[in-house]
Amino acid sequence: MVSGASYRASRSLLVMSTASPLRRAFCHCKTHYSSLYTRIRDFAVDPQTFEDQLRGEGFVHTYVWQDGPHAHYSDHTHATETAHVILDGEMTLTMDGRSVTYRAGDRADVPAGTVHSALMGPAGCRYLIGER
Repeated sequence: MVSGASYRASRSLLVMSTASPLRRAFCHCKTHYSSLYTRIRDFAVDPQTFEDQLRGEGFVHTYVWQDGPHAHYSDHTHATETAHVILDGEMTLTMDGRSVTYRAGDRADVPAGTVHSALMGPAGCRYLIGER
């Protein structure tokens, strides 16, 4: 564990990096970046940091949603692009025939009109949603 100012500086860098395009690539390449991926997920996820970033990207409507254990949303679409930033728990999103599990600090973007489904993990899932 890093302490003091070094901890705050490294935490800020890692948290800010989690929603970047590079971070999204980490989600798909966990085997190559497993130690960094694990380090990022170990830090508490600050909803305000991600909400500010989403608003800066043009997501005008943001809110936090929570689902219970093993909640399931069958195939559906949204009229707008949505971003889902996992705050606690996990969500498995299936889109274009591919399932990916997202955990705290991960971000999943779903383009408008894309058919997808979601299954929450055994502890449920709390996530920030952005719509644009």
